[in-house]
Amino acid sequence: MRTSTRHPVALISLGLALWLATCQPATPSLTPGPAASPTGTPSPTSIPSPTPVPTPTPAATPDAAPVRSVSGEPEPLESHPSPDGNWRVDVVAYPCVPVEDGEEMAEQLILIDLRTGAETAIHTQWLRCDDGLGAFGLGGLFWSPGSQVFYFTDAREGEPDGAGSLCWERPLWALRANDATAERLTDVWARSPGGDWLALVRAREETVVQTLEGEMVTRVPIPPNWRACDIIWLPDGETFVYLRTRDPFSPGAWELFCVDARRGSQASIYELENAAFVAARWESPGGIVLTGVQNGERMTWPVEASCSTDRFAELPIIDRSTIPADVAAWNTNQLRTVDVTLPVPPGWVIDEWEGTAHSLYVGWFDFEPVYEMMRLHATFQRD
Repeated sequence: MRTSTRHPVALISLGLALWLATCQPATPSLTPGPAASPTGTPSPTSIPSPTPVPTPTPAATPDAAPVRSVSGEPEPLESHPSPDGNWRVDVVAYPCVPVEDGEEMAEQLILIDLRTGAETAIHTQWLRCDDGLGAFGLGGLFWSPGSQVFYFTDAREGEPDGAGSLCWERPLWALRANDATAERLTDVWARSPGGDWLALVRAREETVVQTLEGEMVTRVPIPPNWRACDIIWLPDGETFVYLRTRDPFSPGAWELFCVDARRGSQASIYELENAAFVAARWESPGGIVLTGVQNGERMTWPVEASCSTDRFAELPIIDRSTIPADVAAWNTNQLRTVDVTLPVPPGWVIDEWEGTAHSLYVGWFDFEPVYEMMRLHATFQRD
């Protein structure tokens, strides 16, 4: 069974980082298999009558494995010129060569500065030639409008071994052209219908909306020990939904959340109990459909709840220590669920609201300075 190279995000001590720098594991070998169905991202531009591509010098990266040299004449697979005409990203494949336990080949993603002709090997993936399982292959996705960032994947074909594509989208990498560095962003993401925003799950800690240039739009935290799956943009391009659960492979609770991408407001619009292997999809014109297993049976759940931005309302959050004692605090008769994690002191309360609410959610960033609390807001779902 083949596994793809992964670059997980983690916080480690400086000492551990220095120790790891001297003990890098070898890059696992992968092997090509049958082509996967299109995922809705722009198709790569083919290269008519390609000319031989010279072997570029590999770019050094902090977590790179020991350098392995590619050999043979590369075959061009894809070519992606930047909108401004200054850059081009090529994907090439090197032929299979004998190794001690079989044959292997390499695919390489190369950044070319068309102004100078300089070439830099950004990412090299080694593949087994005699094993076609798993997700593999380098593939270009799209450039940012300003030609500063190129997005690609290291799983062009196939699906992960085991549970396949559950809670998984093809890993998204961001290549910054000016300094020729690449970063693995996530494997749960979706591009907005207009193409100008990305919604993604970062480090399993938060859902983030950002521009294609990498500028932050909004961020919404994910509670500890919960996992977000299946981001789906709605046709309006202003809202998206995602699934949240503790363990996607075991029976348990699932919630479908609707997020206002511009404001970061969210609300739970659908709940499941004792369900597993749940996936979400958009069916036009019907809307959102969930599928999964419940009580041992394969189930389908059409989601009839609305997910429009008028379901959200922003509420002020105030510091109890700075307000008169007669200001109303939480009215629990108007709430079914309160999901709040905020630093104490100070205590935070809702100042006022109108109508009743099914669920109240308060955003927080406990990994940022306290002054960030001034940016907090609460949302509620109207009846």
